[in-house]
Amino acid sequence: LEDKATILFLNRLSGINYTHHLEFIETINRIAKYQKDFEVVFTNPSGKIDQTWLEANCANVRKINSPLNREDYWKLLYESDISVHLFTLERYSGCSVRESIHAENITVVANCFEQARLVDIPELKVDIIDGEISIDSLEKSLNYALLTKYLFDDDDFKKIREKNINCCSFEAQVVGILDKLYDLIS
Repeated sequence: LEDKATILFLNRLSGINYTHHLEFIETINRIAKYQKDFEVVFTNPSGKIDQTWLEANCANVRKINSPLNREDYWKLLYESDISVHLFTLERYSGCSVRESIHAENITVVANCFEQARLVDIPELKVDIIDGEISIDSLEKSLNYALLTKYLFDDDDFKKIREKNINCCSFEAQVVGILDKLYDLIS
């Protein structure tokens, strides 16, 4: 298909699954059973998970030469449609969330910390149940993103980008960080 959506998973893949790539892969495999008009790209910057393993275990993977240089990374971002960010430990969610928003990707995020504040659309926020990513919720969010890729217009992205630029990560997270520090000291 010419009009295949490109779904990005920009974060590191690791043995401890802290970016929840395994839940993402399980969800992609579910969706691929009934929908074929998308491809998945893992930037896999640390290279800890082998590309061959990804191709064997995740549907619709498009192979890229990783790691990417900055120029190729930005090109990939701006030519893609959807990005997924499932951090549940790091309060700042990594740079790729903000980069994805700036590149006008429809951004699917775990419903916690900074990323939940940056993404205003409830359907793009993935539920966390008992500290784990809800696969059912992620599937709903990805389906919503795949459907709305055709409905987002420049005004929608303009509002999201302005919020991304005008919201300071530190200010948004300082209270939570100070509360954690107080708990540690107490």
